[in-house]
Amino acid sequence: MKRAGRDGDYGRWTVFVIQGLILLALVSSFFEYLVWEREIWLVWQILGFGMIAGKIILKRRCLALLGGFYSLYIEVHPQQKLVTSGPYSVVRHPCFLSSILEVFAICLVANAWLTMLVFGSLITALYNVRARMEERILLSFFGEEYRYYQSKVPALMPCIKCIFSRHQSRQEREASSMPCMTRDDSK
Repeated sequence: MKRAGRDGDYGRWTVFVIQGLILLALVSSFFEYLVWEREIWLVWQILGFGMIAGKIILKRRCLALLGGFYSLYIEVHPQQKLVTSGPYSVVRHPCFLSSILEVFAICLVANAWLTMLVFGSLITALYNVRARMEERILLSFFGEEYRYYQSKVPALMPCIKCIFSRHQSRQEREASSMPCMTRDDSK
């Protein structure tokens, strides 16, 4: 198992900070919902519940693809292969994206706009830090294979053109030079 740092705790702090911020966002959303009397917009609540459902589906798919190699901590196992299919063909860190969606979804359901602004920004920034830390380990383990993957797939925010390019032939994708990984490219 490959971990960075002398004691194997590289990035461990990010797990606790991010989970704490998600819990604070939940409490803050509830507090904001109770304190400020706002008109409840059903459209936002439906969108929020839809995002929660999407988050659950996305996270389950990611965990299924990673199998026993999923970890809360930043580590790579010797027999691990680079996963570039499914949600990993759209973004390099779909598990992180699912957690970011969770925070925005909770805030939408509660109509907690201030909480969304504050905690959505904080959590997105922390996941960017975490992604950079994780990518250092992945680069040292997978080398050029991961560097190529980085050049083709965005880190956290999906490229809309990339999602729709999956319906193009391989020649059309290469001709358009879109920086996207597809099922054909990941083999």
